[in-house]
Amino acid sequence: MKRVLTLAVSLVLAMQNLLYAQQTSKQLFSAETITVERFNGQTVYPDTKETVEWVVRTSKGSASTYPKIVMANAWPEDKYGVSPENAEELKAFSINASFMHRGYNWVEISPGRNVNGKLEIVPLELTPEVKGISVWVWGSNYNFDLDVVVVDREGIEHRLRMGKLNFMGWRNMSVLIPKSVAPKSIYPFGKNLTLYPFGQNLKLRSFIITTNPRESAENFYVYFSDVTTSSVVRRYFDFDGSDLVDPKKVAEVWSNATTAPGNEANANVEPTTPVTPAQVAQGQAATPPIVGSDNPAYQKLQEVSVNKFEDPAGWTPHMSGDFGYIVGRKLEGGPQNKQPIANEEVSPGESSDNSVLGVKVSFIRRGLTPINVTAFHPIPIDGLVKVISVWVAGRNVPHKLSILVRDQNNKLHKLFVGTLNFSGWKQMSVAIPSKVEQRGSRPTKVGLSVVGFEIDTDLDDSRGTYYVYFDDMRAWIDFAAFEVAGSDDPVDAW
Repeated sequence: MKRVLTLAVSLVLAMQNLLYAQQTSKQLFSAETITVERFNGQTVYPDTKETVEWVVRTSKGSASTYPKIVMANAWPEDKYGVSPENAEELKAFSINASFMHRGYNWVEISPGRNVNGKLEIVPLELTPEVKGISVWVWGSNYNFDLDVVVVDREGIEHRLRMGKLNFMGWRNMSVLIPKSVAPKSIYPFGKNLTLYPFGQNLKLRSFIITTNPRESAENFYVYFSDVTTSSVVRRYFDFDGSDLVDPKKVAEVWSNATTAPGNEANANVEPTTPVTPAQVAQGQAATPPIVGSDNPAYQKLQEVSVNKFEDPAGWTPHMSGDFGYIVGRKLEGGPQNKQPIANEEVSPGESSDNSVLGVKVSFIRRGLTPINVTAFHPIPIDGLVKVISVWVAGRNVPHKLSILVRDQNNKLHKLFVGTLNFSGWKQMSVAIPSKVEQRGSRPTKVGLSVVGFEIDTDLDDSRGTYYVYFDDMRAWIDFAAFEVAGSDDPVDAW
């Protein structure tokens, strides 16, 4: 009898679970390959429905009248076959580039659209939950590198290596999106409902071809066709209120929304979106909205000038005499794209910012020898330093630049800034890691000291004469961490 009763109870519970499952939402997961761009002029931006146009830029040293572009009637036969029915509609974005010198030259291909009558680069939003990106490429058997740049929902760019173009003909090149790049999940309409809205997904910023200094970079061709993504697609259906995730319904419901009563006092407060050191270091927040903000959370973060390299006697370049000779001097000029610091106070008698520090190295033999540019006296920076930046004019040589800083424990730290494989002026930045102890034993002592710069030379390129130039070192400082005492606290300066 007990056994029959237990069986009956189990049957009732199973029927209840079945009825409940029928009333709840159904969900379908599928891994799909989605075409993002066919280069046929029909791709549009999801938000504005404007046609996507492709912008091509190159590094300095491009030959006259280059690069050239054309939409060629070509396609990969491995995908479409020899004679596809829509052969006349198939297009390939074709580039013919040429550089005057060998080196780490680059060609950037980016999506764009007309903004105020000017064609500008605008990243193209991809499908939700992208796991990989692929593109068909026709190579010319050059040992060049192909990278793809994607932008996450925080606005940070990530450059991913797709492979080399050392092959002939068409090839499908792809790269997996690492978890560190994948956008953080947010659920505006419910957990796991990531299909809507647009604006939360990865964006395609550009494809970058980088030439190899051991290969000729003169008059080469590259063709692109069919950009696709491998994505996880989630579909929901048959649940109560499913219409509220339809974008048209959402727009209709919220078109007449008003501010909640009682929140008028906060209506004009600036949004509290933090600007991370990584964004500043990558040039994505050169003029953050927090500067000059009325929001108390941001009043103490400020950009300050550290050194403008106007006095060459304040810097000493040196290297091992076994490998070469080095000299530094003051030169007139500076980067044209440099913007002044807002509300910067210039001390009386301070020299104008119209000079740079030039360093000339004459190698007598190859070797992994460092080049040091040391401050005559360490330059102190008061306050909690978040980012240090400096303008550097490179000569497209893959030497590596680091900055030397000393913390409150008198420990020397070597922080990697970047590779000097570019031509002309570039603002290079480094975020100060937590291992640099900026708080001393006394609570009022916060900051670090800049000792100088160190360039680690590349073995293959440590030859001949090498030039490098420095200008305008700046820092982003959090003064809130420095001001620990009240306004009535006596100042220890007597």
